[in-house]
Amino acid sequence: MSPERILLDAPAIQAATEKIIEAARSAGKPVCVMVSSAAEANAFKAHGASAFLVSSDQGFLQQAALRTLTDFAPLRQPPAA
Repeated sequence: MSPERILLDAPAIQAATEKIIEAARSAGKPVCVMVSSAAEANAFKAHGASAFLVSSDQGFLQQAALRTLTDFAPLRQPPAA
């Protein structure tokens, strides 16, 4: 489990998150959260979140760059002798 995931799973963080979501819902405001996966979005939705940011420009660019490096890795291999 990543350090970020452990932090988000901490009881104090969960309690604060639930308190914020409940306050927003009581005020009739939407709750928008930044998530890193569909599973995380589903967990927040179960607690009342209604909108999700799925990544940032930087995150999308990093994913595309990693995918490109992976796709082209075979071309970087030296030719067989």
